[in-house]
Order: sequence, then structure tokens, then C-alpha cells
Amino acid sequence: MNNGNGCGLSIDEMQREFHGGWVLIVDPELDAHYEIVRGRVAFHANRREAVDLKVRELRPGRWSVRFMGAWPEGVGYLL
Repeated sequence: MNNGNGCGLSIDEMQREFHGGWVLIVDPELDAHYEIVRGRVAFHANRREAVDLKVRELRPGRWSVRFMGAWPEGVGYLL
């Protein structure tokens, strides 16, 4: 999935298109602070487990999994 020009989507575009879901981003472009600014969405799903399975299937070189929504109040996560 991409916007047709081969360079993928910006993070803002991903958040609009896949809001509330998980995305597998391959070949992410990073800024000076190592934040993803753009990448190609290889897969998306509502469940993180489905994205994890797709990572194992595709075995991409450089990739990241991101949630495209707001974290619920009181929920923490481990990096």
C-alpha cells in the first residue's frame, strides 16, 4: 500500500487512513530524532497479533509496528 509514487505515506497520512489500527511500516524514513516520518504500509489490522504474524510471514528488512490512535487513559506499554 502506498500513495502511488513509490515513497509511501507520511505518519499523518497513516494516522488518518488507519486510525485506531495497527500498521506494519517497512523501509521507514526517520528524522534527526529517530522518529518515523514516512514509510510504506505493508499490512494493517485491528489486532496487534495479526500484524505480528504478518511480520513473521513477510520477514521485512527494516520495519516498525505502530498503533495509529490514541492510547486509552490508564494504559501503559513496555518498550
